[in-house]
Amino acid sequence: LFLSAFSLFSSTGLLFFKCFIVFLICLILSFSSHSKKGAFLTGIIFSMLIFEMRMLVLVRPILLTILYMSIFVWSLEHYLTQRNKIYLFILIPIQILWTNSQGLFILGPIIAGCYVFGEWIQRFIKRKRSKQSIWADVKHMFPVNLITALGLVVLSCLINPYGFSGLLFPFKLFKRIEPGLENIYSHNISENIPLMDL
Repeated sequence: LFLSAFSLFSSTGLLFFKCFIVFLICLILSFSSHSKKGAFLTGIIFSMLIFEMRMLVLVRPILLTILYMSIFVWSLEHYLTQRNKIYLFILIPIQILWTNSQGLFILGPIIAGCYVFGEWIQRFIKRKRSKQSIWADVKHMFPVNLITALGLVVLSCLINPYGFSGLLFPFKLFKRIEPGLENIYSHNISENIPLMDL
């Protein structure tokens, strides 16, 4: 995608294309919030993060991961407020695209897993406050739709040219940030340099 933009419009066109993606991410995250105050705060925080990683954004395809992450957050937030399953189904094609375009696609299942855990915690706290038994009607303690969506998102990661081997690719990437003299990725790629070595 980025190569096509560069081939057609040179470096200037690529820069404008990336700026458009940043704008799109800001827009999606703003609509993820349910209040004007939250949308404004989201925009401020995201702008600060983009500024901090501005050098990385220009030379790495990480913007795609941030875009996919924003769509995940938007979909899951809308599901929690509207309880419409269509927002969960959106995650599946996005995860397939993510898996086949960026190595950090494992963040998709992680985000979905965080929402599953968060929803379970809310139900647990609500039941404790109402002084109901935690073990009474156990099935309502678990967000079944979110758990199902999480399972489908994980299975979507297998839809790639390499199958199960492709699913394991992010874990191979993590090895590249392990500190060690023999690890050329850890000491020669700026974002992989161990914190204590900076």
